[in-house]
Amino acid sequence: MDQKVKTKKTITLKVLLPNFFTALSLGSAILGITLITRGNFQSAIICIIFSMFFDGIDGKLARLLGVSSQFGALFDTVTDFIAFGLTPIYLAYQLILSRSYPWGLIICLVYISSGGFRLIRYMHQNPVSSQKQPFTGLPIPASAGFIAACSLFVLSSANIFGSPVILGILVLVVSYLMVSRIKYQSLDWKNLPKRSLKIFILLLIISVILAVKYFNYVFFLWMIVYLFSGISGYLSELFTTKGK
Repeated sequence: MDQKVKTKKTITLKVLLPNFFTALSLGSAILGITLITRGNFQSAIICIIFSMFFDGIDGKLARLLGVSSQFGALFDTVTDFIAFGLTPIYLAYQLILSRSYPWGLIICLVYISSGGFRLIRYMHQNPVSSQKQPFTGLPIPASAGFIAACSLFVLSSANIFGSPVILGILVLVVSYLMVSRIKYQSLDWKNLPKRSLKIFILLLIISVILAVKYFNYVFFLWMIVYLFSGISGYLSELFTTKGK
């Protein structure tokens, strides 16, 4: 009897652990929205980055422990919509896009709608997935990371991202990439060949070292590289198909 109770408790903890990190992602997102309302944009960006970190952990834990569930997938989807849909675009609007009313508001609605569509499509294609497949469309956490990276540059110095027109166009670009059919690879080390894995780890170590002093540039560069990885793969496949 005691053994059965102990086993049941273990299974419950295994199920709760990934959802705990999802809850941390949600809490970080809500804190970010609160900070944006108070005008503390720098701290709000940190909250978005923490949400990205927790979002990466919860899915990996669920697959590692073999506890992927419909509830976990739904909880993760709702959290992603708030953390990577509402929070980053609210940041962009309060920081820059509000200067271009009503176009800034329309751009925000386009981004939120695209993010929602992207999440629903993913849930429809992968209701409860235990394995990572190439993503169809730019993942919404990457879109949020790109907006956060642009916002960091706006706060650090005067640059082109401080223009409502430029930032608005970039938001529309990532909105299109989310709803597109362009394939993006998941950042899962198991999917990488040994040589590519060594290069990836080396670049990661260098990035961490440089990020101590140049975090804005390193973070932005990683977002840009990932964003263009899907586009370059799509163009390569397109030209290869035409060549045949």
